[in-house]
Order: sequence, then structure tokens, then C-alpha cells
Amino acid sequence: ADLDAEEPQLWWLSALCHRATGDLDSALESLRLVTELSSDFASGWSLYGTILQELDADDDEAYQDHILAQTAFEHAVEIDPSHSTSLTALSLIYRELDSDDPDEIHKEIQILSKLDRAEDG
Repeated sequence: ADLDAEEPQLWWLSALCHRATGDLDSALESLRLVTELSSDFASGWSLYGTILQELDADDDEAYQDHILAQTAFEHAVEIDPSHSTSLTALSLIYRELDSDDPDEIHKEIQILSKLDRAEDG
């Protein structure tokens, strides 16, 4: 059987295998394809954000063509408001930002409320 390069599951499995072997750059590229081919897959966005964090990509010019980890986690939560991995990651990101901006504070409160509901549910 031929493998279909347009099949998001193929790239998802590729990402998981690359991550398991420590090849985070290849995992990241596979996840970019997952999110392009299946933009409504919350776990794909969440793992994309996680790998970006593991690579410290937000602060590395070598990854400037990728979105920020925060953006990936926000996509995951837009798709699945109870996605606990992404909610937890966002709560930590917002805590580190420690912004005085009322909009950022509001986003942090929303994320913490969603996380609280997800943990209770």
C-alpha cells in the first residue's frame, strides 16, 4: 500500500516517533504538516507548542518561520476549550509574562477558569 503524504495521521505518527527518538526538529516539521492538513486537531497544536517549548524556539532565530508556542496552545484551546495540556501550558506562559496589560490579565483569568473547569469535569 502506498502512503498518502496528505494524510495527517501519517505525520502525527511521524511526529510521535521523532519525538520519542529525540529528533525534535523533525517532530516539529511533522507537526507543522499535521496542523496544516488537520487544522482542527487540538492535540496536534498542543504537541506543536510543546515541541516549540522544548526547543526554546520562541527565542531562537533558527525557528522564526514557526509560530510561537503560546499561539499553538491558544489554537488548541480554541478547538477544545477543555484541553488540559494546553490550558496548563498557557497558564504557565501567562504567569511568566506577568503582564500589567488588562487584556493579557483577562486572558490569563479565562485560561485559569477553563483549567479549573477541565480539572473538575
